[in-house]
Parts: sequence; structure tokens; C-alpha cells
Amino acid sequence: MSILACPKCHEPLEIEGKTCKCINNHCYDIARQGYMNLLLNPDKASNNPGDSKESLIARKAYLDKGYYDPILFEVVNEIKKKEGPLNILDLGCGEGYYTYRMKQILGDENTYCGLDISKLAVRMATQYDKSIHWIVGNSKNIPVLRSFYGCYYRNVHCSESGRTC
Repeated sequence: MSILACPKCHEPLEIEGKTCKCINNHCYDIARQGYMNLLLNPDKASNNPGDSKESLIARKAYLDKGYYDPILFEVVNEIKKKEGPLNILDLGCGEGYYTYRMKQILGDENTYCGLDISKLAVRMATQYDKSIHWIVGNSKNIPVLRSFYGCYYRNVHCSESGRTC
């Protein structure tokens, strides 16, 4: 079963070797690290959207110390209340810490997908676990089939333009 949707036409993407293709012949390469880049140029504000390499490395080091694990455990406890197997989508997965840790705790019966706008972040995420579907994409144009959604998680702690999100 395909879980990915073409970001142009939203038809299912099927894997054919090292590429994915929809019925309208939109084609996307699978990076050698195992992720899919489904971010369209109109969906990004700069050539390299997302956090800097330094920021990602610092965040990974901080998260690896477990400071945010109480948040992780609360999310996992909520997910455990649902009947499985589940399709779990982590929007804004960053360097993949939460997605990977959820899989460690919840196990392999679920399907896991991590999406982030930063190619560098997703490339880092692939180092955790290649069986997770890692995608470069925009959460405003999610390249995942609607039928995939069983449970999605978005860990947002930011403040933009005086707005807390």
C-alpha cells in the first residue's frame, strides 16, 4: 500500500526502483540516504528552508540528553490509547528524534512517517532508522495520502510575530 501522495496532483505514488511515480508521470527520486524529497519550489520560501546545520546539531545533542522526554512520554501515552496498528505522521519532525523514539517505545506494528521542510534535518533523521518513511515536504501541502492518517503529531514550541503556536 502506498502512503505517499504526489505533491502536484495528490495521486498515490508508487515506488519503481529508486524513484516514485504517480499515474500522471510526476516522478521523484529516492535519495541514497533513503528519504524522499517531495518539496515543490512554490512550497518553500528560500533555497534551504528550515533550521541551520548548527541549530540541528545543537538540538539533537540537547534532545539526546532526555530533557524533552516528558513531552515524548505524554504523546506516547495518548497514542497508546488508540487501537493499533496505527499510521503515525510526525509533522515537522526535524532531525527525527521524536519519530525515532516513538518507534522505539511503541514498536514495529505501526507505520511511521516523519516530514520536515529541511532537507538537512531529514537527512540527519535517516541516520536513526531507515524503515521510517522520511520525507522532505511542507506541512501546508502534505505529500501523504489522506487514508494514511491514523494519528499525527506536531511538536511545536515557537513564537512568531507575537503569535504563539
